Amino acid sequence: MAKFFGKQYTRNEILQKVGDVNQLASIRPVVLDDGPERGVRALFVSTACGLTLTILPDRGMDILDARFNGMPFGWQSAAGPAAPTFYDSFDDEWLRTFAGGVLTTCGLLNTGPASESEFEALGMHGRISHTPARNVSFGGKWQNDDYFLWATGDLIETKVMGYHLKLQRTYTFAADLPLIQIQDEIENLGFEPIAPMLLYHCNFGFPLLDEGTELLTVAENVQPRDKAAAHGLDDFERMPAPQPGIEEQVFFIESDTGGTDQVQVGLVNREFMQNQGFGVYIRYLQSSLPYLTVWKMPRPGTYVMGLEPGNCLPIGREACEKKGMLQPLAPGDRRTFQLEIGVLADNNEIRAFEAELRG
Repeated sequence: MAKFFGKQYTRNEILQKVGDVNQLASIRPVVLDDGPERGVRALFVSTACGLTLTILPDRGMDILDARFNGMPFGWQSAAGPAAPTFYDSFDDEWLRTFAGGVLTTCGLLNTGPASESEFEALGMHGRISHTPARNVSFGGKWQNDDYFLWATGDLIETKVMGYHLKLQRTYTFAADLPLIQIQDEIENLGFEPIAPMLLYHCNFGFPLLDEGTELLTVAENVQPRDKAAAHGLDDFERMPAPQPGIEEQVFFIESDTGGTDQVQVGLVNREFMQNQGFGVYIRYLQSSLPYLTVWKMPRPGTYVMGLEPGNCLPIGREACEKKGMLQPLAPGDRRTFQLEIGVLADNNEIRAFEAELRG
């Protein structure tokens, strides 16, 4: 039974009190129409629990802004959601159109810096976040007394006389819960084996992210990517105030799931709104997404922390191949990935999440 505004309702009770269920939860298609983002298709999602967000079908079915009760929790770059025609695959030019947002998808042939492969020269983080989706559809549905919104689209990455991969993404939103459920299915439509790469670049920012914001995780091992990260290893779980000139810090984390397959990671600001507290979490299966990267960037104007589960590390295809991280997908085969992003509305929910995390 759905809970709206502090009270439980049946489907019949809800439908007696609204002319259209879109009054409580809806997905509306819009087209952005200013500057480099002009012409980009978007889906505006609004739910009765206070969660609103924007999905970008023309930018990899990724999520731009997201808010809970009006409070933004994603980070957005100055580049904005530029149209995919502005994409430049050379080296790190991906950064010129990196919109940030709560989710930027990286892959399907590269994650991390530009790299070489048997197929071609690969730019930073691959092409998928700049790929327009096909077969986009969306709507709402009742399941007994619960109401859900959904959106889906197909992302094709292919090259004539080469590879042919399809990522089908499906979002599900419960009307009465502030969480985002993502299911991705990658299918090899080609006739040769190929190892897809997939990384969920989840980017969180102010006001969730502020001085003292904490990363909640249970780690078996934490490896700094480089010297800059090694200098911050002792305090990698806490965000500092903005610091001009600081280098990004990237950490590779081996998560301790306590004998289960589920990884949980939280990002919490206990002092938000005079100690009311606010946070987010991500959940996923370690068997399909065995690697977790944390990107910590406290530079002014790029004040962001990224939580990035993936089926590989963002170190480039060539390096991943040498480390044996990549798993070939046979012709006609499919591989499924699931990710949940949820809101922790106050310190009571933060404490409950932390107790569950620590076991």
